[in-house]
Amino acid sequence: MLIIDNLDRISADKVKELWSDMELIAGATHEHFRIVVPYSARQVSASLSVAGFSGREFIAKRIPVSFQVPPLISAGWQEALRQYWKETVNEDAGIACREATVLLERWKPSEYPRITPRLMKKFVNDIHILNLTVPATEDHRHILIALYLLVVRYGERDIKVLLRDPKASQTEPGIAPDDFDEMLSLTYQQISRIFNNDTERWSEFLMSIHYQSTVELARSELLDTPLKDAIGAINIPRLEELTALWGFAEAWQRVAPHIQMRDWLVSYSRMDEKCQALAEPQLKVAVQMLNQSYAVSLREKNDEGFVLSLQKLMADGRISLEPFVERQISFIVSKLDEIQDSEKLEAESTKTLLQEADSYSVLAGESLLNKMENFVDGVFYVEYLVNNEETLSNLKIGTLDIGNHGREKMLRYGAEQPQIDLFNPGIIRHINIASKAVQNVIGKNDGTGGAQVSSAIMTLKNRQVVEDVIHFRKIVLSPDWNNNVLNQYYLNNTATRNLFPAEFAAQAVAHMVLHGNYAGIESYSEHIGEERFDLALAAYLRYLRTAESIFIALKDKNVLPYIKNAVGRIVDLGLLVNIPVLSFVKGQYDVIKEATNATSLLIFVRERQKALSEKIIESDVNAMGPVFLHDVYQSGEQFDILKKKLNALACGVFSSSERLIECFTVLPVNMRFILEQMQLQGQHIRMEGSVGIFASWFRDAEPDVVTNAENIHFLWSCLDDTQRETVLDELHDVLLERHIRIDSRIAIITRFHNELSFIEPEKAVERRAIAALFSASVDNVLLSQWLDRQTFSFSSWSPEDARTATSCIMNNSEIFPLICRNSQYIKNRMLPEKADVTEDSDTFPD
Repeated sequence: MLIIDNLDRISADKVKELWSDMELIAGATHEHFRIVVPYSARQVSASLSVAGFSGREFIAKRIPVSFQVPPLISAGWQEALRQYWKETVNEDAGIACREATVLLERWKPSEYPRITPRLMKKFVNDIHILNLTVPATEDHRHILIALYLLVVRYGERDIKVLLRDPKASQTEPGIAPDDFDEMLSLTYQQISRIFNNDTERWSEFLMSIHYQSTVELARSELLDTPLKDAIGAINIPRLEELTALWGFAEAWQRVAPHIQMRDWLVSYSRMDEKCQALAEPQLKVAVQMLNQSYAVSLREKNDEGFVLSLQKLMADGRISLEPFVERQISFIVSKLDEIQDSEKLEAESTKTLLQEADSYSVLAGESLLNKMENFVDGVFYVEYLVNNEETLSNLKIGTLDIGNHGREKMLRYGAEQPQIDLFNPGIIRHINIASKAVQNVIGKNDGTGGAQVSSAIMTLKNRQVVEDVIHFRKIVLSPDWNNNVLNQYYLNNTATRNLFPAEFAAQAVAHMVLHGNYAGIESYSEHIGEERFDLALAAYLRYLRTAESIFIALKDKNVLPYIKNAVGRIVDLGLLVNIPVLSFVKGQYDVIKEATNATSLLIFVRERQKALSEKIIESDVNAMGPVFLHDVYQSGEQFDILKKKLNALACGVFSSSERLIECFTVLPVNMRFILEQMQLQGQHIRMEGSVGIFASWFRDAEPDVVTNAENIHFLWSCLDDTQRETVLDELHDVLLERHIRIDSRIAIITRFHNELSFIEPEKAVERRAIAALFSASVDNVLLSQWLDRQTFSFSSWSPEDARTATSCIMNNSEIFPLICRNSQYIKNRMLPEKADVTEDSDTFPD
């Protein structure tokens, strides 16, 4: 008997070749010779098929007898596995066998569509063999061995698949997990149940199975050493892979004493957000360790990569301004302070320090230069900061204050160094109008201003060419230029003027403004309105040691066209800070406003309004420019502090009887303007004490004084409603007092004719004072008009007073048209035929 096996597992050509050999053997052997061929009819027929012939025909022709093997019955295989388990693995086929059965059904190899006896035998044999190579310290090791065999050995997957948290490895939100993810998740739930959620226990034993070694050795091989190496090399992909593994946290704790926390923070900052979230506890531990050990007693070396990582972590909200960072910042600031006093600095180390300070400024949230105990030295500023605003942007060099002493040293150094431009933006930014530093440089030198300055001014005066514009600009710091009129030298030096005409003209005009001598200014008229000239002139004017000369020049109509644009630029740049604000609002504001197009004048005052408000008194208000006051009250809420103080000072007019009486005739213009603005805002004054001063004054004042009381009505209008009514009542009483001079009573009506209305007093009160007004009104239009508008009950008057009034009315009926038309009393006397009308109906008809 010949058995030919695995015929269905060879190539088609080999099948055909072997098929031919079978025919030869069958034909040449004894009749009792038999050939047994186990095969898959489907596979063999496919191999024997040729064009036009089915492979099954060849089989039927050559194999006379065929036996069909029935399909495997899948049901009940678990019992067979249990028997195999008892025979091979362990007589106790309890929990280990049951759980392994679940795992086998879930993870059966792809080449086994069904669970066959062959697979089960292989499975239990492999479990038994592998069990001999691993520590016997784990009661449930057979379950883990089964899992390892199915997933890693049979499935040819990496051991890390089983050591990775499914939650950390899941796909993006919104994407359904695939079958593998589902199987892994179910397995994780199963193992967690078996091991009571002791992940460290089962994951470490899996490592032991994989490396067939002790747990400690396997753990080191799979996690500790790779983790340590990845952190040291800042291998981000490797770290992101390790953070997702079970046991990462414990492994990190074990390697922490052997790694640089600097490397860990750098690595952490570069990982993706998911991995950062997994490793956040380790970040906190690392920060704690750095707080204990980093920059404790000495400044750490500059580590740009580390600082960049700290910046990113702070920006992401992972860390705050930690103590170790604050200590390093403190050391850097101390070093910056220290080198300000050094006579000679090592350039490279200084630049490195500044770069580090720039980086740590991001962490500090402010420029470390502002944290220094002293101002930055002027020479240091010029040498290391002026031209580095962009490269050291976090130091905020553009807004750095170097103090007056620093500015003075900056100018002295700049004046002496030929390559330093006094108009460099980083230098001229520190120069405001009437700068103390400029005054000191000019006033505290040896009379020449230094070699560079002296050389430049002498070249100009000798009619020689000042070839370098940087050299030419240094003339502005020359004592000779500041103390003597040099107009003629400019007019004579045409060679330099031809070299840079706009700059030359700007310096010449600035010199004229400084000395108030404008002789020859018309020779530069071609530059009026030229932008280059305006820019240069604005720069030269900033170096003038006094601002007063600029304000004087602005008032000169011949000079104004040359300087107005430059002065406007100066104002808009906020360069008036050295001018006392009180002096500024007393006239300088108005001069600039009327002469230039400056748009930022009020900003200068607004930023100082609190100090101004605390300082000003009433006399200061009277001296303020009217344009300034107008702009303040038109500015809305920006000047509430100042307006409140101005309003309070204006209310001082009502502070005493003497002050109020004085203002009846003489009220300062600015005070009146402020009171008017208060009225427009609905603010009225409640006068302290009695308001009877108004009536008393009319009773007692001399005639010429009464005539000149131009402001009394306006001041009355400033009072609140109640006090105004009281004043009118008292003035009405004065009108009835016949002992009061008639010119005083007429003055009351003249000032208050729109508000006063005559009210008939009781019958016992005589009307002689009112009657006298009729006689006086013949030549006084305003008085006659007022009387004509009033309502009189002449029948209640004494006959003498009534006769005086009616006689004047009837004799001058043309100036009393309303009374004549409306008073029945007058009508009766003008028309005798109607005398039957009773005198009680002598006033206005119903």
